[in-house]
Amino acid sequence: MKYTLLLLFAFALGSCGIKYTASTLPEKQILFGEGGGFSGNVKEYILLENGQLFTRTTFAGTPEELPKVKKKTAETIFQELTPTIMEMEYIKPGNKYAYIQYQVDSSTNYRVVWSESDEKAPEKAVNYFDQLKGLVKPAKE
Repeated sequence: MKYTLLLLFAFALGSCGIKYTASTLPEKQILFGEGGGFSGNVKEYILLENGQLFTRTTFAGTPEELPKVKKKTAETIFQELTPTIMEMEYIKPGNKYAYIQYQVDSSTNYRVVWSESDEKAPEKAVNYFDQLKGLVKPAKE
């Protein structure tokens, strides 16, 4: 009986999934953002595989949690976006720029960066960026 209860508890705990905090973010993430201009500030978003979404700026480095994205949506983005970003080699920032980065771990990441006025920016990257930006909802007060 004890063994059965222990198994049920472990299953229930495991099915809840992991909830990360700003100080316990996993290594695997998709980062995207915009920056530059006069201030040089960067507004960055961090998407996790479980659907959690965080934001931070250059001047306020601690990430703030935003409303969660559906887990299935996040999983689909990781499956579709990451191979595309891994294949692209485009780093051409301008005064004002946008980027998408797939961070696999602390030493491996793939990044695509383009100027907002760059007409030759990879269309797939720009489209993915727009899709990712569409996931962002304001933080609840």
